Amino acid sequence: MRVVSALTLRKSVSLVIVSVLLVSCEVKKLELPGIGGGGPSTWEDCVSQAQAKQNVGAYADAEVLYTRAIDLAKAKFGENDARTGTCIGYLAGMSMAKQDWKVAYTHYKRWKSVMQQVDPQGEQMKVIDNDLKKIKQKLMQYNLVPDEVLKKRAARKMEQQKRDAESKDEAKGDSKDESKDEE
Repeated sequence: MRVVSALTLRKSVSLVIVSVLLVSCEVKKLELPGIGGGGPSTWEDCVSQAQAKQNVGAYADAEVLYTRAIDLAKAKFGENDARTGTCIGYLAGMSMAKQDWKVAYTHYKRWKSVMQQVDPQGEQMKVIDNDLKKIKQKLMQYNLVPDEVLKKRAARKMEQQKRDAESKDEAKGDSKDESKDEE
């Protein structure tokens, strides 16, 4: 009988400890508009919250918020607006800080495209170009090829194959014409 009550007491103490630990844990959820509850409704609020998430290392949450900021700015001001470019720039900067070179390259190219429309001679373009140079060096150093570059290479290769096939067809046509002339 004494063994049973000691075992029961141990289980009870374990359950109490686990309960206390669970209650003391603070669970926070990421709140986004349209995904359960309130949340940032402006691009500025999204950027602010994304920066806070990024500062504590919650990069996945920060990326969602930066992307949301881009979408909000784009919807309100257009793709080629400085505010949209700013949001893209924050996402690009985070990718570079994480040393995710392929993703950073893609975001920086997009940011550059927007900012060339806004202020092609501005200081921000110098920063973008400088950072892109660093990113390209890292891509070469680690032998990485961004997806957009791979797609361009594949498209060029297909075009070359198409031209080669057309040249062969023309050559065959010319040789048939020559054989007819000989007859």
